[in-house]
Amino acid sequence: MRNSADVVVVGAGIIGSSVAYNLARLGVRDVLLLERDGVAAHASRLSAGLVRTHYSNAPEARLALAGTRWFENWSEMVGGDCGFVRTGLINLVTRSDHEKLRRNVAVLKEVGIDTHLVGPEELVELEPDIRVAEDELAAYEPRSGYADPAATTHAMADAARRLGAELREGVEVTAIRTRGDRVAGVETSAGPVETSHVVLANGAWSVPLAGAVGLELPIRALAIRLAFVPRPSTMRAGRAGHAVVLDRAHGAYTRPEEDDLSLVGLVAFRDPIADPGAYDVGRDPGFERQAIGQVAVRFPGFAGASVARAHSGPIDMTPDGCAIIDRAGPEGLLLAVGMSGSGFKKGPAIGACVAEMIVEGGARTSPVHAFRLGRFRDGDPIVSDAYAIAPESAAVLGPDNMVH
Repeated sequence: MRNSADVVVVGAGIIGSSVAYNLARLGVRDVLLLERDGVAAHASRLSAGLVRTHYSNAPEARLALAGTRWFENWSEMVGGDCGFVRTGLINLVTRSDHEKLRRNVAVLKEVGIDTHLVGPEELVELEPDIRVAEDELAAYEPRSGYADPAATTHAMADAARRLGAELREGVEVTAIRTRGDRVAGVETSAGPVETSHVVLANGAWSVPLAGAVGLELPIRALAIRLAFVPRPSTMRAGRAGHAVVLDRAHGAYTRPEEDDLSLVGLVAFRDPIADPGAYDVGRDPGFERQAIGQVAVRFPGFAGASVARAHSGPIDMTPDGCAIIDRAGPEGLLLAVGMSGSGFKKGPAIGACVAEMIVEGGARTSPVHAFRLGRFRDGDPIVSDAYAIAPESAAVLGPDNMVH
């Protein structure tokens, strides 16, 4: 392994791999991407893989839109296969949030997102098996869908290597070295590396590295769960068998998986973990029953479904549920962490923004000022006009809704 680099990127998930690729794309040839375990070893591989743009705050919506453009043009912009499937996305909310949905859709349209309101007749046209009342209101995004998280990350890392970036797996960064108030390098399990720029893109594993150079990151490590169940025979087969459905009213979501399965999850289900590596929390039949049951509120054919497989994965949560993308601490240190379970879809765009910050002095792919670390100190968090869970589902799941 080389003992110096222009930029060292820590973590080869979708964020770090995208940073490395975009740096190389912008002409930085001496890029070193270091990964303790392997490409897409943790959060990126275990993501739900949704590619959506419906957010209840404009900064995240802009980043998500920029990310969608990458997925839509993957072969030209990156190469390889990310497994993107355009299914459309239905975003359902409880009756008390209909006005809030109208406001958010108006904001999303101003951002440039292709979305519109749909009522029960259009919802049934989109998904004949869906159960909706006569006064339901939802937002529909025709360009949204999902991608293969592991394939996406590997394709991005491969593209970085094709442009000259060096990827070293099995190398752990143990410390950031400084000289005065500047980054001077990193200590690793394979020896020291001199550099003037370090990008932390390693989720909750970034907290101790940043802390050692005097930078406190307000990040909690949590585990999420996902289950995969046979798709009802009444629904379409295939990888685009049904829309991605994000049901805020009942706290659940689903998307197709392979030809005959569907992923099911709960938007507010989080397990606190003491260590970010302790996310493999095992199967939880209670979670699986709840997730299937809440999806079955909209699609009764899922009721009582068996579980084909399930897994858990890590997320790095910030106080406002939004990422940290910033220059902070010693000069030359950049942060792309705190994705809060929503980094996959934005990963290509976040990588482009960070690379632009290094090479061009600022992000042009999407504005990132709102994601600065100092917002927490300044009492200026990103505020989301988030949706509530319907009372009947809150009685089952609790009142929290952590997807905005």
